[in-house]
Formats: sequence, C-alpha cells, structure tokens
Amino acid sequence: MKAIVKRILEEKSQKRVDKYVDKVKLGEEGWKLRYYQDKFHVDPEDLKDFLRNIRQVYLEGLQWVYSYYCQRCVSWSWYYPFHYAPFAGDLISNSPVEIKFEINEPAKPFEQLMAVFPKQSAHAVPLCYRQLMSDPKSEIIDFYPTNFHLDING
Repeated sequence: MKAIVKRILEEKSQKRVDKYVDKVKLGEEGWKLRYYQDKFHVDPEDLKDFLRNIRQVYLEGLQWVYSYYCQRCVSWSWYYPFHYAPFAGDLISNSPVEIKFEINEPAKPFEQLMAVFPKQSAHAVPLCYRQLMSDPKSEIIDFYPTNFHLDING
C-alpha cells in the first residue's frame, strides 16, 4: 500500500511540474522585467518608479516586523500592499528610506484574524466577516486570491 500511495503522489507531483509554465525564465535576458510584469503587472516604462515604491514598502515591512516582535506594534493599520516580494538586489540603493508609522487604535480581534488568515480559514470567523473574504464584490477580496492553492497532500 505504501508503494502505491508513493507512486500516486509522485504522479500528481509530476503532473503539476508538467503543467507549470515558467514565465520569468530566471537567468535569461530580461528576467527581472518579466518577473515584475508577471507578478505586479508593471509597465516597463514605470519600472523605475515601481522599484522605488516597492523598496520603500518592503523595508517598512521589515522594520514593522522587527518592531512588532522585539518592541511593540508600531502601527495597527500598516500592511504590505503586494502579494510578492522584490528581488533582494532591488532593495539596495544609495538613497535613504524614511520610515514613519501611523500610531492608531489596535485592530478588533476578528479584523486581526482576517489580516492573517487565508481564504481557506474563513470558516473560523463570523458569517458577516466570512462574506468579506469570499464575496467577489467585497471591497477587500483582493487580499484573498483564488489563484493560489497550497496542497500539502500532493
């Protein structure tokens, strides 16, 4: 039975590999632009400004996490506005980054849960919040993407 399960899992894994399309083609000329176009829908003409912006918010995020775990929550409203990270090399620059956080009221418990829960955990919040996580017309539906699926069982 163990061999059968192993074979089935390997076949499922291979099917996912066979379906995968590498749009970025890391290492081939133009890979960085392809990454930002595919993941962030950045127009090539706007790449320089976009990199400056994502560098700012990503470094803010690193500072926020450090402060949260080592000192205190410096902002209850700050969030990283993207689903993907920049390349580490794009965080390097000679221009300084000024980081300021807005001090405000703590989030309510269910709001905080929704900020960290994936869509698949919607069952753990009351129905009124659940609809915000699943209704296509929800103002915050972009934070619960449907094209991301993590299947740990193969």
